[in-house]
Amino acid sequence: MKLRRLIATFFLPGLFLCFGAPSMAASLYGKVIEIIDGDTIRLISLNRPVIVKLTAIDAPEMNQSGGDVAKQHLLDLIFDKMVAQLEKEGGYLANDKEKGA
Repeated sequence: MKLRRLIATFFLPGLFLCFGAPSMAASLYGKVIEIIDGDTIRLISLNRPVIVKLTAIDAPEMNQSGGDVAKQHLLDLIFDKMVAQLEKEGGYLANDKEKGA
């Protein structure tokens, strides 16, 4: 009887708190190995290259005016650094793109 009460008192509410609460979790983690343009990067995650398109960033493409400047700024910020792709409230802050798939 005491074991059942102990489980009901601590274990079950703990499960609800752990799995029922909204949270941010890294769904992709890796090292940036290439800057493709001002809003697209390639990183290594679990020994596999992954192309990630950054959301909420409207950078010029490489064939547009300022494309090379946007690429250089992103290169200065995150090249050769570890990054995490985050998920918040059902939406991603960055999107995976698989080339050729």
